[in-house]
Amino acid sequence: MTVGDFNIRRYLARGVSGSLGLKSASVALGLLSNVILARGMGTDGFGVYSFIMAIIGLLGIPTLLGFPGFLVREVARYRVNREWALLRGLLARSHQVVFLAGLIMSFGAAVVILRLNGEHQAAFLLALPVLMVNALTAVGAAGLRAFRRVVLGQLPQLLIRPTFFVIVVGGLWWSGFALDVTIVVGVQLVATAMGSLATLVFLAGTLSPDIKAAPRRYHTDAWVKGAVPFFFLGGVGFVANQIDIIMLGALRESADVGIYKVAVQGAQLVVFVLMSVNLTLGPLISELFQAGDMERLRRVAIMGARVALLGSAPAALIFLLWGKPLVEFVFGAEYGGGSWPLAVLCVGQVISAAAGSVALVLNMTGHERDTLIGMSVSAILNIMLNALLIPRFGIEGAAWATTISLIIWNMLLGSLVAKRLGFWVSAGSRLKAQEKR
Repeated sequence: MTVGDFNIRRYLARGVSGSLGLKSASVALGLLSNVILARGMGTDGFGVYSFIMAIIGLLGIPTLLGFPGFLVREVARYRVNREWALLRGLLARSHQVVFLAGLIMSFGAAVVILRLNGEHQAAFLLALPVLMVNALTAVGAAGLRAFRRVVLGQLPQLLIRPTFFVIVVGGLWWSGFALDVTIVVGVQLVATAMGSLATLVFLAGTLSPDIKAAPRRYHTDAWVKGAVPFFFLGGVGFVANQIDIIMLGALRESADVGIYKVAVQGAQLVVFVLMSVNLTLGPLISELFQAGDMERLRRVAIMGARVALLGSAPAALIFLLWGKPLVEFVFGAEYGGGSWPLAVLCVGQVISAAAGSVALVLNMTGHERDTLIGMSVSAILNIMLNALLIPRFGIEGAAWATTISLIIWNMLLGSLVAKRLGFWVSAGSRLKAQEKR
């Protein structure tokens, strides 16, 4: 099915609404799990767990090797051109490469952890298999999104995994069982494995008979080379999203990490509309670009930015006005200090939503190197600001560092979209005025 074979507005409405539904459920489950962990583990235990999972996320960047983002773009291209043999080969090779990379990364990390012999060594070691499982899940989910199975691609990660995690951890907490960091990490590993298995099953069921019958063709060298920019983008993106937590863990007490994690969790409620838009638009933008339909691409991107802004602003306003009582009511009085960082993070997320899917547009139109340049500048600035502000202002400094770098990130990438494609994709861009040109 090509781009012209379906109604784009209907696809956007179905994809975004489905994603929002799943993400709403996921946010609710994530909030519930964090409430359970925050209350059951205390600020120190919750901070240690958050720090461990942030480190696992950092190690996951070289494990993925950039294949998920590359996969969405290339599978969409192969679908347009009906190159089934290459499509099937790319899916197979992507899973093989990230699994091998996960093995190597886990082994190397285990050697380092055993040498350090830290207090939470067992929890770190138990978290390492999450690298391989997460990598396989990410590749499978990217394949499903490339086939426009946006909702199905998110189902394992956003519903199956967190539901199992909440049920098990919540049951332990309810029964009075102590929520030790190692036990919680173990439950997370099992939940992640269940999600990964579901993703692989869904992907296998999505492939048409024509694709399954095609002999696999491999362009491994070209694929690895093409995935390299996405690899660096993943690393830079992680720095933008997680370096504040990691640097807080290194420079401040574990309790600060736990409190700040609550603020980050709240800010995710603001940005999840933009995330839903991005997941839906990715394969569509790639197909429109391959078909040379730049006008529809522009309109789709601007509509996505407007949807993201309309969905993000109300949640941000609620947190700006009533953040402290909400945080204390949900998580406990000891987490009330996270309300001010939450407000700062919300401002940055609303501005990000208004800017539109700037990184996605660049990546799906073959300009991922421009994305890398803009994001690298922002990431370096983020590290410098965190190093400067955290020792003096603590969690408030981390929030300001992240927000400032996020705003600059979107400004740079928005200007690069305008330079490369000739139009802006922000929520304030005019649809009708540009249509007449």
